[in-house]
Amino acid sequence: MEANVRSALARDVALPEPVASRSAEPPRGSFGWFVRSRWLGVLFTLALLALWQGVAVSGLVDSALLPPVTTILARFAPAVARGDLIGSLGESLGRMAIGYGAAAIVGITLGILMGRLRVVWALLEPVLELLRPVPIPAFIPLLILFLGVQSPLKIAVVFIGALFPILLSTYAGVRALPPTLRATAVTFRLTWWQTIREIVVPAAAPAMFVGLRTSLAIALIVEVVAEMIAGTGGIGYYVLQAEEALRVVDMYVGIFTLAVVGYALNFGFLAIERVAIPWHAGGAHRSASE
Repeated sequence: MEANVRSALARDVALPEPVASRSAEPPRGSFGWFVRSRWLGVLFTLALLALWQGVAVSGLVDSALLPPVTTILARFAPAVARGDLIGSLGESLGRMAIGYGAAAIVGITLGILMGRLRVVWALLEPVLELLRPVPIPAFIPLLILFLGVQSPLKIAVVFIGALFPILLSTYAGVRALPPTLRATAVTFRLTWWQTIREIVVPAAAPAMFVGLRTSLAIALIVEVVAEMIAGTGGIGYYVLQAEEALRVVDMYVGIFTLAVVGYALNFGFLAIERVAIPWHAGGAHRSASE
């Protein structure tokens, strides 16, 4: 039965890529392929860094406020050798992983239940709509009263920040389930749990991954903000301490590190997405690169 269900699901979800779109792609090495590829963005980023370098070296901006890019890059090796940069980053990523993982589990579970059970939606929707617009930093003073300023505070802040995009995206994906897939569950006489596992989750997976990807960036942001507001360690605390001690170059080192880590997390997430839902991620990434 499961094989038949998966086959029916594949016909509705895994739509093949049109042959015409594949043949219309410009060949590698052509100018059209280049301007639609990631290399255009790489060159633009390098141009911005070169502009930064030129402005800093020329004296248009005080180098004490805007150090040259080469000076910042040269400081990375000593910062890594001292261990404080890597230690701070590891501390932040560890707490972020716990909060993000918990938010993913709770958000996906509640999103599915709200999408499939009207009573759950009626129970939770007013509370979620009351809490969702509240800025994340507004929760920090309240959480400090209960959790202090150590790791539990940061984990809780990451959990709250990452929860809502995951939950709402999952709910939207479940509610958008095509009628043909609902009919498939009835035709094969699937139980409620089998319907969730074989029909709902695969069909809603693209929407779930949108929420997971959005929340990944939010988790990093709120982790750093929490460390700056009530921190005793972590990469956010590292950047703030460098600024307060007028170690401007070290401050930029921390910011550059956050930028690289954020890019790496997004790159890794997209790689996981391509493996987990190839019928959706493959076409999306191809269209984005064209």
